[in-house]
Amino acid sequence: MELPHPLVSGIESAHVAFEGLSHPLRVVSVDPEPGPPAARTGVAVTIETIHNGQPKRVVCRFTDQELQAQPRVVDTVASAMRAALLEDKHAD
Repeated sequence: MELPHPLVSGIESAHVAFEGLSHPLRVVSVDPEPGPPAARTGVAVTIETIHNGQPKRVVCRFTDQELQAQPRVVDTVASAMRAALLEDKHAD
């Protein structure tokens, strides 16, 4: 399954600032939600960045309707990644 090219470009042009570094985002996978055999109602988008040489991934779920609002999708995945990076920092 694929996202529209403008949406992928929007996500992959976003960067998350964390600990003085700029972390680019990369779309790793897009999977139907829920998985087969149920009827698809949305997608699960897996996003990755590298922090301190280690990959960090997050999964964000969107309905088909939510995917139409590209700025909101980009903001959502960037916010989720920042939250995951902060969570890792506080876990140490």
